[in-house]
Amino acid sequence: MQNLLKQKKSISKSVRLSESVYHYIDAFDGDGFNEKFENIIYFSMQMEADLKKRIANLNQDIADLEQKEKDLNLAITSAVNQISDEFDNMSKVFQSRLLSIRSDFLGIQRHF
Repeated sequence: MQNLLKQKKSISKSVRLSESVYHYIDAFDGDGFNEKFENIIYFSMQMEADLKKRIANLNQDIADLEQKEKDLNLAITSAVNQISDEFDNMSKVFQSRLLSIRSDFLGIQRHF
C-alpha cells in the first residue's frame, strides 16, 4: 500500500459529496482531504482482497462440511440398513422358533 501512496497524482477530478460522506472521509487517517480519500480507497481495496480470500476459504469450509455430511448420511444409512437386516434375521429366527415350539406343544398335546 505504501507504493500506491507514493504514485504520481496526475489525475484531477472534482466530486460532489453529501455532508455525511465528507465527514466520513475527513475522519479517516491522512493529511488533507485528498490523502484521506485515497487512504479510504486503498483500505477498501485491501479489505476487498482480504474478504475475497475469506469468502473463498469459507466456501471451501462449506464444501468440506457438505462432504462430511454426505459421508455421515451414507454411514447412518448403512448402519440403519444393517440394523434392519439384523432385525429381519432375528424376526425370522424368532418366527421359526415359535413355530417349532407350537409344533412341539401340539405333539405333546396329542400324547395326552
